[in-house]
Amino acid sequence: MSLDAIISHYGLIALFVGCFFEGETVAMAGGVMAHRHLLVLWQVVSVVVVAAFLADLTCFVVGRRFSGSRLVRRVLARPAVARVMVRVEAHPRRFASMFRFIPGLRILGPVALAQSRLPGVVFAAHAALSAMVWGAFYTVVGHGVAAVLVRIFGEERHRILLIAGGLLVLATAGYWLWRRFGRGRDGR
Repeated sequence: MSLDAIISHYGLIALFVGCFFEGETVAMAGGVMAHRHLLVLWQVVSVVVVAAFLADLTCFVVGRRFSGSRLVRRVLARPAVARVMVRVEAHPRRFASMFRFIPGLRILGPVALAQSRLPGVVFAAHAALSAMVWGAFYTVVGHGVAAVLVRIFGEERHRILLIAGGLLVLATAGYWLWRRFGRGRDGR
């Protein structure tokens, strides 16, 4: 089975998982794959949006469910998080619409909002709209970058760049997993 066939067959599943756990890099890679006609652009956008929304909703629900836990209280006690919480409490609806676009707040944002007075239904509405804008934007950016690369390097080199981009996505995911789960073992 060729690389193109594997991407065409499993690409949407990989995009869903990747966008649920990572984000921009995977969404842009989906745009690149759509430009190569390995995936359909509207399907890529749809999968990216749904994965982003479900990730946000999951973090919110878990944050609300475990709001009294030691882990959540310890995270919320950090000075930087306390500053975020002041802003969340002042403008929860605005923050619910914007956290997805702020680096470092993709997980903390919904957890912080879960501690606020914002109703879950209102959070879901804001998160859905935010995920739609975010998903469409980054997928189209990836599609556009692929178009530019094809114009610069031509089709054959683009295949090599696609493979290099895939390796970059895997490296990014590996780094994210190491930072997320590896740091906890050594006490940092």
